[in-house]
Amino acid sequence: MIKRLHSSLPTFKELTFHRGLNVLLADRTDDATDRQTRNRAGKTSVIELVHFLFGAQCKPSSIFRNPALESFMFGADFTINGSDITVERSGSDHSKVYVTGADIKEWPIKTRHDTDNDRDFVSVTDWRTFLGQQWFNLDPSIGEARFSPSFRQLFSYAVRRDSSKGFNEPFRNSARQQIWDEQVAMSYFLGLDWRISQSWQEIREREKTLKQLKRAIGEGAFGDFLGSSAELRTELAIRTDARDRFRSNVRDFRLHPEYRKLESDANQLTRKINELVDANTTDRRLVSRLEEAMRSEESPDLSFVERLYSEAAVELPTTTLRRYEEVVEFHNSIISNRKSYLEQELIEARERVSSRDNEKERLDRERQSILEIIRSHGAIDHLTQLQGQLGRLESDVSIAQERYNAARQLEGEKTELDIERRKLLQRSQRDLEERSDRVDHAIVEFEKLSLALYEEAGRLTVSPELNGLKFEILIQGASSKGITNMQTFCVDMMIMRLIKERNSHLSFLIHDSHLFDGVDERQIARALRIGHQYAESRGFQYIVTLNSDTVPHEKSESFDIDDHVLTTRLTDETEDGGLFGIRFG
Repeated sequence: MIKRLHSSLPTFKELTFHRGLNVLLADRTDDATDRQTRNRAGKTSVIELVHFLFGAQCKPSSIFRNPALESFMFGADFTINGSDITVERSGSDHSKVYVTGADIKEWPIKTRHDTDNDRDFVSVTDWRTFLGQQWFNLDPSIGEARFSPSFRQLFSYAVRRDSSKGFNEPFRNSARQQIWDEQVAMSYFLGLDWRISQSWQEIREREKTLKQLKRAIGEGAFGDFLGSSAELRTELAIRTDARDRFRSNVRDFRLHPEYRKLESDANQLTRKINELVDANTTDRRLVSRLEEAMRSEESPDLSFVERLYSEAAVELPTTTLRRYEEVVEFHNSIISNRKSYLEQELIEARERVSSRDNEKERLDRERQSILEIIRSHGAIDHLTQLQGQLGRLESDVSIAQERYNAARQLEGEKTELDIERRKLLQRSQRDLEERSDRVDHAIVEFEKLSLALYEEAGRLTVSPELNGLKFEILIQGASSKGITNMQTFCVDMMIMRLIKERNSHLSFLIHDSHLFDGVDERQIARALRIGHQYAESRGFQYIVTLNSDTVPHEKSESFDIDDHVLTTRLTDETEDGGLFGIRFG
């Protein structure tokens, strides 16, 4: 039970609490027309202070790190299992929790001495561990395991934060609370085997890792799509066959030891052949000209001369004619000699052509022989190209093999996880059957609470599914914010009863005024009356913060809310009317 909240800040509104129902009111002034204005009174700061004193992180954004507050000490007087304890903490030195009280030295908690203040303190971590033991019977050893119940996790159900959207869903203490956290916490509260929910999260983590691996593979050398093992097996087989065939071709490739010399000889023979072809071309043109010249070398026709003179009526003398014949004879001898010369030149030219043709054929046969050797053994450059291509094919096969292996591994892991999911589902079903009395007790308790608020009771269901336990409330009008908030009220009261029955030393439940946003005045009155009754009968303290204008006016002989209103009231009327007594940014 919390007895008192206090601070070294002179303007702080010290709050004193008592057993049962405690209502902290914040008065609304006449000119306060919006929610923001009336909330400046500091009701939510009470929630933050309780969290701060009981092990919450003190981030730079915390109000206790504000320059106006960080140098001051804030504290709470409370009881644990009958022992009076005082806890104090400041924003400027938030890693130290100063704890004093009876038998503090005998607690299973390591204390250290602060020489500056001459006081003993404990670390925030040790403080949480200690409170987890005392208030929730948590074994310190389980805190070392991942996805196990923790003090801060469970405590956040007893003191929900509106800033964390803690009233939005009955089974979650924060909008950012992960599914495993909810499942572990609710399993713990209901007395189920929370280790099953822990195992569910371990499977989710492994599945997450598999997804990340697949994404990484897809973004890497394997391309955009990993594919199934069946598809990749086909691809691997095709690539491997292509590689093997190409590898065989390279293996059969022969390279002549004197390839470069043979290549040079072949080139030289080609040049000689080309020279012979060029020379024969020239001589063939010469043969053609010589044949033409020989055809033009003919003896003159004497009858033409005689006919010319006769037509001219000139009679050639005998001596003249004889001399002309001598000229003709001389000319014929010249033509004969020229023809003989041309014939000789023609013969020699034809012989040269024939000789070159024979030489060309011989050289061509020699070149073909060399080229055949080259073709049968291959070229160095070609071999290099083949080897490069083979290397690329080897790389393709290697990548395909890795993709196939990765796909098989991923599919194998997924299959294994699917099997483990079904095994966990069976474990969860058995656990619910074996502990059905506890679950049934919670279901009945929730129904009683819900029926006390509404004519039609809400129904709590706990169902094992392939993604873990599902906690759900079935109630008419569940879409209404007011109805949802009252579901949260019933869940919290149910939890308090369950943990008190399991000898938990947590002895207070705190509800911020935001729980009652959108709730009908009659339901608020009933909720406060139920909270009062439960607190009295179950032995815990129920602390509620309310705006004065939302206080229900309903009264009965057995319950009057005014009897439970704290003496200290907050207000937004003046600068010093809030919890801290000062205004700060």
